[in-house]
Amino acid sequence: MTNSVGAQSGSSAVYQLKGLVAKVDDDTRFADNNLKKLAAYWFVALALQRDKGYIRIENKSEFRCKVERVKPILVENHNS
Repeated sequence: MTNSVGAQSGSSAVYQLKGLVAKVDDDTRFADNNLKKLAAYWFVALALQRDKGYIRIENKSEFRCKVERVKPILVENHNS
């Protein structure tokens, strides 16, 4: 386990987390791969796009049993 926060490469969350001086692992682009890393304790937390993250967590028991959604929301995009 590392003390880093996972985030999808290229996401706006990466820049916000780095601005907060967090150690960020953004080597992975796909949500499922990041969730697998989180479930394996590769990260202490993971920032995901809300809709995609929720769907994956709820639909896959391997994530639903090990991953907890927490608040507050890191970034909320009102453009959609």
